Amino acid sequence: MVVVVINIICLVIVFISLRNYKIGFVLSLCAKIIFPSFVCVRMVGGSINAHDLLLLGLLASFVINKIYRNIEFPILIKRLFLIQIIVTFLLILFSSQVVPLEYQFKALIKGTIFQEILYLVLGIYAIFQADYKVFLHIMLVVSIIVGIYGLLSYFIGTNLYVNYLSVLYSGHESLFSVFSEEERGGLSGRVSGTFSHPLTWGQFWDIILALYFIFKKDINSYIRYGVLLLALVNIVLSGSRSAIVAAIVAGLFYLFSLTLKKQVKTLFSLVIITFLFCIYGMGNRSFNNIYNYILSAIYFWDSEKSANIGIVGSSTSMREEQFLEAWDIAEKHIGGYGYQYQFYILDTIYENTTLRGLESVFLKTLVEQGFLGTVIFVFLYFLFALYVIKYSSSGKDRFIVWGYFISYLCSITMTGVQGTWIFFFIFPFLYVRKNCEIIRQ
Repeated sequence: MVVVVINIICLVIVFISLRNYKIGFVLSLCAKIIFPSFVCVRMVGGSINAHDLLLLGLLASFVINKIYRNIEFPILIKRLFLIQIIVTFLLILFSSQVVPLEYQFKALIKGTIFQEILYLVLGIYAIFQADYKVFLHIMLVVSIIVGIYGLLSYFIGTNLYVNYLSVLYSGHESLFSVFSEEERGGLSGRVSGTFSHPLTWGQFWDIILALYFIFKKDINSYIRYGVLLLALVNIVLSGSRSAIVAAIVAGLFYLFSLTLKKQVKTLFSLVIITFLFCIYGMGNRSFNNIYNYILSAIYFWDSEKSANIGIVGSSTSMREEQFLEAWDIAEKHIGGYGYQYQFYILDTIYENTTLRGLESVFLKTLVEQGFLGTVIFVFLYFLFALYVIKYSSSGKDRFIVWGYFISYLCSITMTGVQGTWIFFFIFPFLYVRKNCEIIRQ
């Protein structure tokens, strides 16, 4: 029954996309938040990934309705995508081919070009047609709904929704369901919400929090407070130290964008709130552990502090070993081990015990694409940041937008891109849409 309902929902979204392109895209983006990546639409004779089907529906609408006629697509973004494709193609040819060429080109065409770049291009066209406030509020309301579910899953002690869908579509519970029961720094489990992994959940809410700071004045007051509260709580409950660090970075950028009077007022409020929580939690072991867990995130380089409160994760020494190994690979191979090596080793018996899961975007790019790939990634990242920031109407806004990009960079440096790239890349175009007139008069 559930499979039938999901099939119907996806087909309805495709139908709406064909009739109204921008609404179709909004619904497809909501589906990315609500439906885990493994959800499929089952039909007679086979099945297709739900998100791929929605993307094909958007593409059909884009062509049929000739959406491209009314919008001037940003030239710099075109060049950014083109550089990414060309550089990736060339580096595949110069890779060590630990990852077979066929696997690499398939990952480039299906994963990067079709599922990411094409979706982003279609999304940019949709946003430039939409009312940014309506789009923003829909995203935030959906985030609030899934955020509430995240809290419920923590108190229940299991992720019923994702596990149930995993059984339906994969025949077994989610491979990451064990995190729901992992005790970490005073937490009785780690929340992953509507995603499979807690790191993805924490990183997603970091993006939402940074987005909240950018659009604070544009958000309905009730939604504003709900988003802020749920973002902070879900970031902590994800059990991810990198998520806490990224949240603090975004918060600091927002704080320093304020006037001195507002900074003092905000800091005073934070001190009072922290003091009250400390009094309330005094003598409570779980509260003390959570407090120490947050401190361990602030002092993330201190492995001993993390170990003292039972947090077992990536230590500083382990990261140093990984970095040295990645550097050695980049020195020996112009194109690294090969594009999407990280996922290739999950599909094969090939394993490198030093590199482990490549838990940093810089480890990943060094290993998969060498020094050149790493430099190009950094160049394109900041090129995109500068493109968005140039639409800032004031120095204050510019500072807050920098917080969006720097906080995400901190997150992916510590844990890698956890399936949140689409959200990170598409949301800033709401800011661009707000501050300039794209649609031809």
